[in-house]
Amino acid sequence: MPLINNQRKWADGPANRLPIRPQATQFRLKKAITAAVALVLVVLIAACTVACSKKVDTNQSSNASVKSDGVVETAVNSQPVKQSLSGDVWLDEQLERIALENGNDLWNCFIFVAEFPYYYDAIYPEGAWEVPFAKEMLINGGGNCYGYAALFCMLARQLGFDAGVISGEVQTYYWTDYGWEPGWTAHAWVEIYYEDEVYVCDPDAKHEVESYHDFFWSTYEYAGLFYRYL
Repeated sequence: MPLINNQRKWADGPANRLPIRPQATQFRLKKAITAAVALVLVVLIAACTVACSKKVDTNQSSNASVKSDGVVETAVNSQPVKQSLSGDVWLDEQLERIALENGNDLWNCFIFVAEFPYYYDAIYPEGAWEVPFAKEMLINGGGNCYGYAALFCMLARQLGFDAGVISGEVQTYYWTDYGWEPGWTAHAWVEIYYEDEVYVCDPDAKHEVESYHDFFWSTYEYAGLFYRYL
């Protein structure tokens, strides 16, 4: 039979086994107790950590609220966290200021944009162009139809409206050798989607065309101009 610590391993019952020294017994007992206490402490610490993290996550999810002005408030952080409207801090600040100065009113913001001077600039922009053109409109103090549309679109979004810019064409008339002939020219305007309807807002037309029509909040049927998508 194999030997352990130079002592024979007995198999015929505890009465015939060699006696174990008291010092060895106490040492092993203390070692076992220490290991058990350490294990319990590790388990308790791990359980507390998981419980605390779940409590924080629950508070964040249950107490978070989104206000109409885009401010998200949570119970964990008493300071409101402002969601970026445009992804540009400077532009967000300008939009908030302009909307506030115009009473957070859509019509007042429309007139504010329509009163900008017209500058000839690039046409047929590509991609998501409302942010750069709105910013350019404010920095330059004016712009073309794309700048008008972009700035008003961003102000409408600042006020909580579901708005989008449209790059298309508008019907116009050209003088030829045969007189006035109809045609189409590049143009941009804003669509606002409200209660299953699409409304046209055209601040550039309001600026350029002296008409009984205000080019604000009209369906395409009564928009005052003929528009078409590219």
